[in-house]
Amino acid sequence: MRTGMNLQAVMSYGGVRAHPCYISGRGLTRNGQGRPVVCMVTSVNRISTWDIQEGVLTWVSPVQQVGIKLLTTLPEMHIAVTVDIQSTIKLWDCQNSEALATSNLESPCKLLKAVFTKDGPMVLIGDISGNLYIFRIPDLHLISKLKVFQCSINQLNCSPQKKWIFLNRKHPHILPKVFYMSSLLRTSEFSAPVSTILKFSLCQRAFWTPRMEDRITLMSIRRTQKITKFITFDMKLKEIQNKMTVKEQFVASFSVPDDMGRPK
Repeated sequence: MRTGMNLQAVMSYGGVRAHPCYISGRGLTRNGQGRPVVCMVTSVNRISTWDIQEGVLTWVSPVQQVGIKLLTTLPEMHIAVTVDIQSTIKLWDCQNSEALATSNLESPCKLLKAVFTKDGPMVLIGDISGNLYIFRIPDLHLISKLKVFQCSINQLNCSPQKKWIFLNRKHPHILPKVFYMSSLLRTSEFSAPVSTILKFSLCQRAFWTPRMEDRITLMSIRRTQKITKFITFDMKLKEIQNKMTVKEQFVASFSVPDDMGRPK
């Protein structure tokens, strides 16, 4: 059994252009039958899947006429999603030669993510105009479109169980936002998206806490002050006059000087 992918075979299909994404299990099952498979974009505008234990090609798409810009996968369904430079979204089952579904964006895509929610599998997209799109899998029906910022979204993180979605633009005058996912998916049940603004500027990273669905920690690096700041919030849902609202609750914060050094 070969333990790695055959580089010569990969290069014969145009070489790797985008970071590979798992499209099946990341490791063997207990009975040894699991096969970790990755999906990748090649430089000749194809997507292909590879068995990374055997190092063999398992599927390849036809050459696309337009350059593929972004790729994501949903391993639970063995599905890949691509966006090309003309803002066309395609959903692939990585078995058939043609895409299962296609759709289009109004502005170029900046972020692409496929997730499982309580309402089923979805594709989340942030564009350069500050819009968030949510498409249903497998038909790419547009569930929701929302103007989040006046400029590009460049951070998109979901909480572990996909109850919340964090969106941000790394800009000193723009504050991050957190949306209640159900309000974006069940638009007939909510008069407007349920969200809150986190009062923490210059946010560089966001981390949802495992096993604590409502807790998020933000990090900022203040280079002029030579410190790194952290702040933690809990998201709290409340119903006021038959209207659902969300408010962040401060938990803790601390700062770390850049010159603190490493512990011995």
